[in-house]
Amino acid sequence: MSARAINVAQDLSRFDNRRRVREAVAQDILEQSAVRTRAQSRVKEKVHVSGWMLLGFATFAASMFIVVHSHVRLAELSAETGALQREISSLKQEGSLLQKLGDGKVNLAEIERIATEELGMTKPTRDQVIYIDLSDGDRAVVLKKSGGFWRDLFGG
Repeated sequence: MSARAINVAQDLSRFDNRRRVREAVAQDILEQSAVRTRAQSRVKEKVHVSGWMLLGFATFAASMFIVVHSHVRLAELSAETGALQREISSLKQEGSLLQKLGDGKVNLAEIERIATEELGMTKPTRDQVIYIDLSDGDRAVVLKKSGGFWRDLFGG
């Protein structure tokens, strides 16, 4: 045998198909993934939203709006109530101060002078004063027994 034939016979890498098989498998995998992505991109799932789901969402949104609005209104009314209570307190203080000032200004002699001189009022005489004696107790006398509204109305 020649030297060249021995070298060829010893060089078994010529018969090694692993690299070509790996490349073919890789190529096949790439082609399959490309087919899958094309198939997936063409098919779109249609999302179905039911009317009940929309109604539920609208009810939830409306409820949340009402709750938030009521909390905001409550906060506004609380602040307004506090302001009004402070105003009432200051007005009560001012009223008591004015009452004290008014009490200090009352002069009974001056009031009597104005009543007699300017208004022409006089003190009552003895015969103008009537006293009622309630020592026996208070009592009432019914003069006529009523027969009711309809009987009194029609004279029956």
